[in-house]
Amino acid sequence: MRCVECGAETAEATPVCARCGTPIARRVSAAADPAEGESGDSTAPPAEGEPTCQRREPSARRNAVVLAGLGLVLLVAVTVLVWSVTTIIARLSSPTSSASSASSASAPSASASSGQQLTEDQLQPGDCLDGSDLGLNNGNPWPEYFTVVPCTQQHIAEVYFARNIWPQSLAYPGDDQSYNQAVDRCADAFFAYVAGSMHNTVAFAQTEIVPDSSTWPTGDRLVVCVAYKVTDQYPGGAPLDYSIKGSQH
Repeated sequence: MRCVECGAETAEATPVCARCGTPIARRVSAAADPAEGESGDSTAPPAEGEPTCQRREPSARRNAVVLAGLGLVLLVAVTVLVWSVTTIIARLSSPTSSASSASSASAPSASASSGQQLTEDQLQPGDCLDGSDLGLNNGNPWPEYFTVVPCTQQHIAEVYFARNIWPQSLAYPGDDQSYNQAVDRCADAFFAYVAGSMHNTVAFAQTEIVPDSSTWPTGDRLVVCVAYKVTDQYPGGAPLDYSIKGSQH
């Protein structure tokens, strides 16, 4: 037998070609035409039962599976790319991040200090204040936020009065009159607040937060009275760890 693929001769019938490994299949063909045999055509079909060597064709199903797998990989890659680009654009265009940054920068964080951050209108009698930005005996303006700590912790001032002392309908009485009225009200409140206190309150000074001509039109009628201890070493408030509030309060 001769392999039609590589031309190798095989002495006996075998399922595959010994040289190229091509499978050899048997096929039955019609009887040879005598006229063709006389013409000497060497390509005449083999006789019945003669083995022929056939080339193995690639599997169409395997090719389809490979193409389908490549298509799936490409689809996943495109989907991931589109999702990544969409996420980046959404984050860059979102106003929430910039808004949250701006809001966090507008007010101090309570966790950034040892106490609670309160505005002037949130202060109450008994609040003990700490911080170097308080307007105590220095002529500095009061801060926008006050650090309030427990009075058993170190502090330099204490709120003993906080109330609206003028009606909303009253016209602004002027800087001097409003200040003098606030001082008188704070003096009376101080003696009432410290009465019966076990601590020496003689060395304590009082200061006031009073509305002025710029805040009065907004409805500001609040007076906040603050006491602090004056010493030679600490003219702006000596550190304390107790409250001056009287025992009967």
